[in-house]
Amino acid sequence: MINKNRIKHPDLAKVLAAAIATSACGTEINNHFYGPDGEEISEIGNCDEFKGKHISYAGECNAGTSEPVGRDCSITFVDGNIPESKYVGFVAGRTIHMQGGARNGKPYDPVTIELFLPGEFTIDDIDASIYAPESQRYLAEKFMCYFTKDPDLLAVRFNGQPKIKASVANVFRQTNRPFSRRDCEANDKENSQWYKQCSRR
Repeated sequence: MINKNRIKHPDLAKVLAAAIATSACGTEINNHFYGPDGEEISEIGNCDEFKGKHISYAGECNAGTSEPVGRDCSITFVDGNIPESKYVGFVAGRTIHMQGGARNGKPYDPVTIELFLPGEFTIDDIDASIYAPESQRYLAEKFMCYFTKDPDLLAVRFNGQPKIKASVANVFRQTNRPFSRRDCEANDKENSQWYKQCSRR
């Protein structure tokens, strides 16, 4: 079972989209990161599992890394539509800590993304409550199915939410290739076998 985390904030997709829309860039990491309560997070350096890997949104193809996770565990996401826009952070273990960026001089709160490999979560860790009651079980099972069809997929949980949302927005991918919107869309929720095979007809 996954553990709870106390940081709370809207999904990174919303924050990232807003930051990218204004071409907001994050600040240099320098091995320091401050959480929403002002606490310092300094866990850089223990991301061996993801060093040299690329991470991107698998279902929606709206962002990913153009450079692999660095030897210092730094990570930079670029937008699929505006490649020059960047959103920076670092990986600590299985958690990505992202700088929030700013819009009209007002900064966003920091964002965390917890990464889960296939087999590290169960259907009890999935939240499908946003859907109609009669569809919740099916959609939770469908979400779980994705990770049996593609071993490169990662489930993600934003900002310490109690559970992983049963949504393609919570499906990321780790690869050895830089993010390309065209490559991603060839294997996204519309075109991929992992999505199609898990959809009942």
